Amino acid sequence: MCRHGRLIFPSDDDQCGQVWRTWKNCQVLAKGLLEESHCLQSKDFVAIEDCSESALPSSTTLTHNAGPAEKCCQLGKDACGSLLRGTFSTLGSGKPVVLVIDLFVHTGDLLKACMKERFNPAMSLHMFYLGFHASQLEAEWAKQHHVEKLFESFLSEEYKPLTPLPGPPDQLAQPGPQHPTLSLLAWGTGKAKDTLKTPDKVLKAWWDGNFASEFRALVEEARQNHQLDIKIDESQNAQTQKRRRVNAEGESVPGQNNSSSSSTPAAATTTDVKVVDVPDIPTLCFECKVTSNPSLVLKVTIGQGVFLENLMDTPQVLKAGVVLCGYYKGKFWSPDGNGEKPCEKSDVLFRLESSMDHVMLNSKYLKVSEVIREKRKLTPADAHVAYHELQDSPTPTDASAFNLVPKKMDVFFKISDFPAVKQEEDGQDKLMIPSAHLAGTVPSKVWQTSDLAKVTWAVKWPAVASKGLQPVRPMIVCAKDITVPPKQAVEVVKPST
Repeated sequence: MCRHGRLIFPSDDDQCGQVWRTWKNCQVLAKGLLEESHCLQSKDFVAIEDCSESALPSSTTLTHNAGPAEKCCQLGKDACGSLLRGTFSTLGSGKPVVLVIDLFVHTGDLLKACMKERFNPAMSLHMFYLGFHASQLEAEWAKQHHVEKLFESFLSEEYKPLTPLPGPPDQLAQPGPQHPTLSLLAWGTGKAKDTLKTPDKVLKAWWDGNFASEFRALVEEARQNHQLDIKIDESQNAQTQKRRRVNAEGESVPGQNNSSSSSTPAAATTTDVKVVDVPDIPTLCFECKVTSNPSLVLKVTIGQGVFLENLMDTPQVLKAGVVLCGYYKGKFWSPDGNGEKPCEKSDVLFRLESSMDHVMLNSKYLKVSEVIREKRKLTPADAHVAYHELQDSPTPTDASAFNLVPKKMDVFFKISDFPAVKQEEDGQDKLMIPSAHLAGTVPSKVWQTSDLAKVTWAVKWPAVASKGLQPVRPMIVCAKDITVPPKQAVEVVKPST
């Protein structure tokens, strides 16, 4: 793609001649062409959004579709960098000072190019930038967006400081003090060597002494809050060790099961699902074929029941994280003081509870903890979820676990009316709905009663990451592996009677 541009010179002859003598050798005037650069892909286009915490998500699509006008406005950092190099490459001798004036900043592609050239060690001039925005909203967005991009560039070492940064003070470079020697607690022995144990000498001296009740209360509280005096059950194998707490006499006391939990969703066994024969499925209301496996048909019946039917003569498996169906187009809204209340059927509340919840990020089925953990490695201050407050709640197996407490503002996704097409099959009329829209035929609260499928939110990190992890749209995703027997069906949601 070749883009045309214009060079504007002063109308005065003397001034025009002076400008021509200064710039005549630059690549733009000498060749009339700039060096080739990569065009922005659709996924790289950014949208200007409201940066306030109370602002609703601006998009409900997983991809950003830019119009022709937007494509002309966002040339990209590489193209703007080519323009700068083609203009300033032969500018005079020494190290001149250049002021770049941008009369239409928009998403700031020229600013990004100026920053990249500014931190280029081969840059032979002093460059300054002055930009003008169309509105205060655009200026506030650009300020946060470019500051975050600058942080990311330094953290990823794409940009390096022009002068070396000073090292740490001498007192910080010295090694820390040695770890103190524990005198009240000792490491366990044998298979319990990874746990802490109250020394037998201390128990004998205090368990039945004058302050026995106070000492026992102190030890029991420590055992409940820490991994103390945990006895390994030798009947368990090394991979699935189960620990139980004991008192001074070796008797078992109630405690948490500290066995580690896997992040991989468990498979649904035959005891977890209800298999029904196809004739036993209640009266059908809607149905659709599962996009990832057309051999499976998802059926919505009376009583808001949902069944997954296998049309083939062989068992069919859906893995955890596979999208069963989606919602039709909609928009985000929040209740305000006008008394409008959400509708149970057409409104889906954006709500996450803890680090164990799952989301869809870039078409990947991930735990919220994994998404936040990766963001913390780059920009810790931006690692949070929009419209939620993150409260750390570490557990014995996960020190980074947290809970998500909703803020005062509730955000809903309002579903538009979905299209249903009548199709005649076996002499009967059936209402067929695309799998991308079937989820809206069942209220979100009903979907949440299922153990096999859950309402899962597709999310994204916005251009201004300080707004937090943003919802894009809800969808119904398999919470665990599901095996459907041949010519039978699995009950996903139990119909009400």
